[in-house]
Amino acid sequence: MTQKVTAGFQPAKPLAFFEEISAIPRASRHEERIAAYLCDFAAERGLECHSDGANNVYIVKSATPGMEDKAPVALQGHIDMVCEKNNDCDHDFDTQGLDLYVENGCLRARGTTLGADDGAAVAIMMALLDSKDIPHPRLECVFTSDEEMGMGGAKNFNFKQLTSRRMINLDSEEEGIVTVSCAGGVRSHLCYEFERVPVKGKLLRITIGGLAGGHSGADIHTGRNNAAKLLGAILCDLYSEQPLNILSVTSGSKDNAIPREAEAVIATIDPEKATERILSHDKKIRARLCKADKGFKLRVNKGKDVFGGMLTLRDTSRIISALVLCHNGIRSMSNKVEGLVEASSNLGIVATSEAKIDLTVLSRSCDDNIVDEMIQVFDRLAKQTEASVEHTDRYPGWAYTGSSPLCDDYCRIYREMTGKEAKVMAIHAGLECGLIKHELPDLDVISIGPDMTDIHTPAESMDLASFERTYNLVLELLKA
Repeated sequence: MTQKVTAGFQPAKPLAFFEEISAIPRASRHEERIAAYLCDFAAERGLECHSDGANNVYIVKSATPGMEDKAPVALQGHIDMVCEKNNDCDHDFDTQGLDLYVENGCLRARGTTLGADDGAAVAIMMALLDSKDIPHPRLECVFTSDEEMGMGGAKNFNFKQLTSRRMINLDSEEEGIVTVSCAGGVRSHLCYEFERVPVKGKLLRITIGGLAGGHSGADIHTGRNNAAKLLGAILCDLYSEQPLNILSVTSGSKDNAIPREAEAVIATIDPEKATERILSHDKKIRARLCKADKGFKLRVNKGKDVFGGMLTLRDTSRIISALVLCHNGIRSMSNKVEGLVEASSNLGIVATSEAKIDLTVLSRSCDDNIVDEMIQVFDRLAKQTEASVEHTDRYPGWAYTGSSPLCDDYCRIYREMTGKEAKVMAIHAGLECGLIKHELPDLDVISIGPDMTDIHTPAESMDLASFERTYNLVLELLKA
């Protein structure tokens, strides 16, 4: 175990482990290799280890001498990562590790997501489990699977086996922030079935790219554009001007990421006029872009028929209505916590196959009643646009109890280490803490992490100096 890419940076051991796990493919719902790696890691060190059919791994390390009387502490993070890449990147997430590099003190991956969400947690826990000279009470390290695709690992893990009633979740992305509340959520899948008819007219391929994307919870309030929604508005405007038939619409690959790119292939009787109308939106869209979306591009080229036919005008209308009417973005702001998004939804995936087009939306809220209301919204959208709808992967939110000794310890230690005041926050993103707290109501849990930017996008980075400070803070928390 040696540092290569991060040579010269501290803390050496956690960063070396981060490099090791980055060489192991670990897409959501394909965590077999990283789970086996962790089990082998525990066996080599003689640590108590349990794994389950969901690829969760639970490793226990006894207290160090002199710490036996301290209350045990659980550390928790997830082993899967969001696998996003640039269009010009040929990386295969199923077979290849990440191509890491350091730039301006930050760790990145060439052309792909970095997986610091939540590889940072895995690396920290492994370093602690491997250590021989770090004082700590009994450690219970929980490595969960499938967090990014619906928290399936946490849903299947038996948290009641934990003896700890203090837990540090390491799945946050901003140093100096201690999270004590998060949103719950649900995925809504709308399916539009149709029969194709022979193509008539000329084919055009409309592409949108260059948008920033981002995390569908943490970045939903930043004004970043959703490529699928922009494409829907363009198609709607064109449809009102002249007939068109959709052949395909695609956008996004992860429902918890704001889509950066979108594409539609359409048939039209007047391609020159249609192209002019489409490109007229370029200036309008640019006028309202946020700074992060400055790379926006709108293109029109000749299209190809890859599915052997086009949708009828009626089915085209159904799809356009779905794209336009599908709620996306902030639904409401909290009237209890200033600046907190209370509820939102993200149209994360639009996928076309020969006989159907599927839309997947991730809705979030810290209020379960609002989640119920958003489910009703998509039920009505499906009815109005003649689609089938299914709601899956629902998970509870995490409400702050108003008291947390662990949070108090974090704030004190952060002040002592940095001379700054930590911020106690509720967030709109989803964390496994909600599920865990539901299983263990008396658990004192916080979520922390180092500075990361642009998670869930190929621009993802982790500040190495912040990672070092966060690791050192965890060491102090274990002694508190």
